Amino acid sequence: MIARALIGPGPARDDRRAAYRACLGLSAVTDWDGRGTPSVGLDAQAVVDAGDPSALPPQALTDVAAAGALLVVGAPLEHVLPLRLVYATPDVRAGPLATMVEALGGLGVRTMTKAVVLTDDGHLAPALFRACLALRFLGGPIERLAARRRTLGPAGDGLWAVGRHADGSIAYLEASAAYPAGTGLEIFQALGRDQVLEYDGRTRGNRVWHDGQWRPLPAHRISPYGLFVQWLAAATDPHIAHHNARVAGAVVLYHAVLAAADRPEAMAL
Repeated sequence: MIARALIGPGPARDDRRAAYRACLGLSAVTDWDGRGTPSVGLDAQAVVDAGDPSALPPQALTDVAAAGALLVVGAPLEHVLPLRLVYATPDVRAGPLATMVEALGGLGVRTMTKAVVLTDDGHLAPALFRACLALRFLGGPIERLAARRRTLGPAGDGLWAVGRHADGSIAYLEASAAYPAGTGLEIFQALGRDQVLEYDGRTRGNRVWHDGQWRPLPAHRISPYGLFVQWLAAATDPHIAHHNARVAGAVVLYHAVLAAADRPEAMAL
């Protein structure tokens, strides 16, 4: 059970803050950059929502661990720490990715899966993790991967990866947080010989291409992140452990993309 929330730096901070306020109340939620003592209690009933955990100072993670607070991360940590931790996965719970996962059975023989997440917020780690979640949930395990990192200018880097899923189909990933304002892009595709599933956030933010036509996404009165926070507020530690196990493949893929970007040749996973 969580009684209060500290909202850390990272993408969509306003949306994350609003989701916790709707669930816990206005006075129970505050911002925290990981420096100094937070204005609300940091204890076992607190959740620290780190949209980009790499933006928190190392001491903050130590403080969270010592307090027994729950850490919600929008991307995997660089190092394993003794933390109560849950991966934030609103895309998997609602929205286009959730809808596409439900329709995968009609693809027939898989040919390709594609995940592109390009943002302008400067937080590469969460953008890469969202792309890894989409690629793993839509395409399944990946056996082989080649990746490259390219500096896109003062705003940051971009990552590109091409691989092979366990069923022999092609995997393609692209992630960056260094695009000019207003030029962000999300594309999720799952292609098979029988059907094509596609979401393109540029022009069809409320529809998914499925079975030869654009189909509307389910309507939610609550944002995907709000639905995630509602689940989190009711979740027990076993439920959280099950959730983390469900996304473990995307965590492995995230670390593999970063490792492969430093290698001249493709690597096996």
